[in-house]
Amino acid sequence: ASEKRSFNIDSLYMPDMNIRLGARYLSRMLYAFKGHFPLSLAAYNAGIGRMRKWLALRPETANLISEQSSNPMNEIWMDEMPWDETNDYVKSVLRNYLVNQLLENGEMALTDPIWVTASK
Repeated sequence: ASEKRSFNIDSLYMPDMNIRLGARYLSRMLYAFKGHFPLSLAAYNAGIGRMRKWLALRPETANLISEQSSNPMNEIWMDEMPWDETNDYVKSVLRNYLVNQLLENGEMALTDPIWVTASK
């Protein structure tokens, strides 16, 4: 049985609550974008509605979810988002993921797409 918890705005400043809620929200974005980690990060930062509207206006992004790859043509959208903060956020998280992978494993496994293991 799921347990509903109430919280107030002040509880968002509690690290454990903030992390749990952020992780749950990111999980919802990953579900909405079928595991496409960069799109999920963009939606997490910019908002899912804003991201969906922007993608709908760009027919060249129609296959991003079904054809997940690190092909530069499939990732150019990151540079074309109209929100600088979101653009920087997505790239920073992906870069930090790769650096963390290098620090933890002593090597970087470059799969295709390179972020495929990030959402696991």
